[in-house]
Amino acid sequence: MKKRLIKIWGIGLTVILLVTMLLAAAPVSAGTLSFSEKTSGDVPSTTNEFLADGSSLIDMAVSTDGQVIYVLADITAGDKIFKSVDGGVAWTEVALPTTLANVQLIAMAPDDSDIVVVAGDTLEAYVSTDAGSSFATLNDSSGNITDGTDKLYAMYDLAISPLSGSERYIAIAGVDTTAVAAGADNGCVFYFNLGATAPVWYNAATKFGVPGGTKTTDAFIAVAFSPNFASDEVMLVVSQRVGTTADSGSLQYHIVSFNQDDWDNGVFDDYPVELETNAGVNFVVNAADIAIDPEYLGGDDASRIVFIAAAATDNGTEVGGYYRMKDVTARQESAGTGMYSIDWDGTDIVAGAYLSNNVYRCADALASSPTVSTSRANKEIGVDDGSTDKVIVRWSGSNVVGVKQGDASAFGVSTDNGKTWNCTALNDSALTTALDLAVSPDGSVLYLLAADGD
Repeated sequence: MKKRLIKIWGIGLTVILLVTMLLAAAPVSAGTLSFSEKTSGDVPSTTNEFLADGSSLIDMAVSTDGQVIYVLADITAGDKIFKSVDGGVAWTEVALPTTLANVQLIAMAPDDSDIVVVAGDTLEAYVSTDAGSSFATLNDSSGNITDGTDKLYAMYDLAISPLSGSERYIAIAGVDTTAVAAGADNGCVFYFNLGATAPVWYNAATKFGVPGGTKTTDAFIAVAFSPNFASDEVMLVVSQRVGTTADSGSLQYHIVSFNQDDWDNGVFDDYPVELETNAGVNFVVNAADIAIDPEYLGGDDASRIVFIAAAATDNGTEVGGYYRMKDVTARQESAGTGMYSIDWDGTDIVAGAYLSNNVYRCADALASSPTVSTSRANKEIGVDDGSTDKVIVRWSGSNVVGVKQGDASAFGVSTDNGKTWNCTALNDSALTTALDLAVSPDGSVLYLLAADGD
């Protein structure tokens, strides 16, 4: 049974679970006692999607100004997209394409919050150019994402580029055969020019020619476009090679130039950068994410600052963490801690955990010996279920927003750079039973201990 402590304020946000409530409990004169009835609107409910019982929040996309937020939710009653246009205060539902099942990924154009792409693990991808009012399929007439030779089999990440002239690219990182297998060379990054007159999918791994062969990796795990794509037309990719006794495993960081039609070559011939490797022992990358410095410019090696988060096991032992990249110089800043997501605003790092609901933060990420701290215990996103948790965090203006996958998931907001979290929406709870109640001395705050029967 999940138990939750709900703190209700008359104004603002709160911790753990929040509801907006103005108590009519003003001080009265001595000897004059009175009671006022609290209606159903005063307690946590589905209003503004505060509660989303049976949900696991799968992915999140946040606009550059932090105001528009989309959250994908896998819900018992059916998958949903939730949308906020005020930084996560109020929420509405966006209708999913009717044929899309098992939602997995969502991305938003960094320079146009009306452009959104959503994809499911049934390998269907849809684009909206009107802020989710309608969606159009990106699959071909046979229902595939393919360049005619290679066909997407599994997807791990999704990204949209800023507009460059008339070009805007959608990229999907994954594999193009039946499974990730050591030595199979089946990694793919399919891309699609949304601005083309007759757009088609291409596999960048074959079109741009990965050095050493057409495909020299088992899977591509993460993909991101330069924030200054209009100037440099650069895409960044993270890959894995599964390790076996006959084939060493690795976690690698790549750079792709659309301008030069080149992958890890030419002006970028020092790429790929190997972040983790081990010969002769099983090595698996479970997750990766890329955060790019706002001033990143592909043609300027001094500005090529990137942070990469990863969850990776070497013979069953977690070796992941986050890495700071200065061009081709890599340094692991947090080791032995699986990380699922990362974001960087040019000053502070925030990173979401893999298999817990922790959030990592660093205020001196460019220092020679940066300090990495965790979020405050009992003031995290949702409830730690210890097995399926994955946390996605993103900067939203001066705040940080986050979602937690798995049981007891929630959407949270942090106003102190990830140290403490207020779970303000999409809480996985039905609020079935109220167990106890406490009121602050001035009557302005109400605490409710509740359970939802799970």
